[in-house]
Amino acid sequence: MDNSNLSASSKLICIDLGCGTHKAEDFIGVDVVAADGVDVIANLNGYFPFPDNSVDFIKAHDIIEHLPDRIHTMNEIWRILKPDGIVDISVPSTDGRGAFQDPTHVSFWNINSFMYYCQEFPPYLALCQSHYGFKGEFSIVSIDEKNSGNQVIQVHAVLKAIKSEENNYQLNFKNINFIIFPDWSQSIEVIFAQLLNVCQSIIDHPNNSDIALLIDIQNTSLEDANFLLADVLLNLCYQGNIETDDDKLPQFNLFKTNSREEYKGLLPILQSRIILESENKEFINQIGLELPCWTLEELNNKTIEINRNKISILQQVENITNLLDHNIIIRPNSGNDNPLWQYFCQNQGRLIHKWHHYFDIYHNHFSRFRKSPVKILEIGVFHGGSLQMWKNYFGEAAHIYGIDIDPRCQELEEDRIKIFIGSQTDRDFLQYVRNTIGTVDIIIDDGGHTMEQQICSFEELYPAVQERGIYLVEDLHTSYWSGYGGGYKKEGTFIEYAKNFIDQLNAWHSQDQELTPSHLTKTCTGLHFYDSVLVIEKYPNHYKPKTSMTGKFSF
Repeated sequence: MDNSNLSASSKLICIDLGCGTHKAEDFIGVDVVAADGVDVIANLNGYFPFPDNSVDFIKAHDIIEHLPDRIHTMNEIWRILKPDGIVDISVPSTDGRGAFQDPTHVSFWNINSFMYYCQEFPPYLALCQSHYGFKGEFSIVSIDEKNSGNQVIQVHAVLKAIKSEENNYQLNFKNINFIIFPDWSQSIEVIFAQLLNVCQSIIDHPNNSDIALLIDIQNTSLEDANFLLADVLLNLCYQGNIETDDDKLPQFNLFKTNSREEYKGLLPILQSRIILESENKEFINQIGLELPCWTLEELNNKTIEINRNKISILQQVENITNLLDHNIIIRPNSGNDNPLWQYFCQNQGRLIHKWHHYFDIYHNHFSRFRKSPVKILEIGVFHGGSLQMWKNYFGEAAHIYGIDIDPRCQELEEDRIKIFIGSQTDRDFLQYVRNTIGTVDIIIDDGGHTMEQQICSFEELYPAVQERGIYLVEDLHTSYWSGYGGGYKKEGTFIEYAKNFIDQLNAWHSQDQELTPSHLTKTCTGLHFYDSVLVIEKYPNHYKPKTSMTGKFSF
């Protein structure tokens, strides 16, 4: 999410939806029943207990499968998130047993379910918005499946809320949050004077940079209230009573709720209600706000202690959301000009799981092979969707081969798609595949991604690539993940192994006996390193490159 406009004292509002007794530290715990750690008890089949555009981060692990109306659930998550706010969802998939084994599960999800809510899949999103009642829009930060044992598969989806300008008014909180309820039926002069006094007191407070004021706007419009608040702050500016340094300013928020339930979620973060001479007492009584009340005199004379430990933890959460933002997978630069991206977005066939930035890499290097009698070998069949994508992309003359260790993948064979079952670390098996299909034009290693698997597959299959073909290895980020045998500059990772290719590519120019032309030197003309991808271009390179001069001397 974009936190560029947040000051150091800004407070992220993070909620743990369906927290039970395992609430994440310093999150606001929300659940349908009381338990240790639950801060807000709410009926999640109705309005979620937070105002529009008020929440930065939602953790929703093992909860949405307990809510019967999937459209309502996603609408409410989108509604309460700020623009670019993040929801982290974990839900049992119908591809495993977990979705159905629990008798309290009343809605059912799999990895394809999220296509209906995300801009990366325009036809599905449009259908969900026009026919099913979905009011929002998300963008995928990441989405994958994880096997948690006992044949239970979890879908883990991290989504970012996309909101238009008219939905872009958001609530920004700080470490000290007050609320007021003006009576908007009073004259403009009365309301102006009250807001002026409250805002002046907060600006003058020694903790002013840590304070946010929430101004309820029931019975008036956001536009009218915004103009009035702007006049108040402009008046204070003219009087010289406002610092120009944004980091030292309090935060002033106008907000209106859809239901009284939405105030429940604010209680854990509100310090107190500031009493006004003329306030909306009827609405205050209606919502039954259980909150300490301060007069302006008490506010002026109180020093408020701030829990600095809690702030540091919330800043850690901000760092997590910033990290997620750096990992957002983006639409390829070529957009609609990329037929692979178009196929992926409109795919209604077998499941495909790819990082979005791979599609431009594929198209840039593979397009010259289209509509020709090519042979493609992909290691890692998964659900077979990418094999169907290659078949569609390369055309009727293409033959597609796959390798996977899962015997179920054999059932995914079809016309011009053949699948071999075996391990990519079994050199005898890989040699058998080579002997069976002969040379190939393109090899894509999207297999198990361990160091041994990637290195073994390259050593056995690179010779099978024809002399003007391509060998592509993807998901090289596992070279930095310990679970796959990786680590930064760790010996034996595929990244460290592939760094030697650079020396070998240039070996014709070496003056050291330790570096002499190798098989790769004589068969490779280019290496292309991308984020998580290496593309190796084969081309006959049997002799040392030559240099010549043409033209006339200038000096």
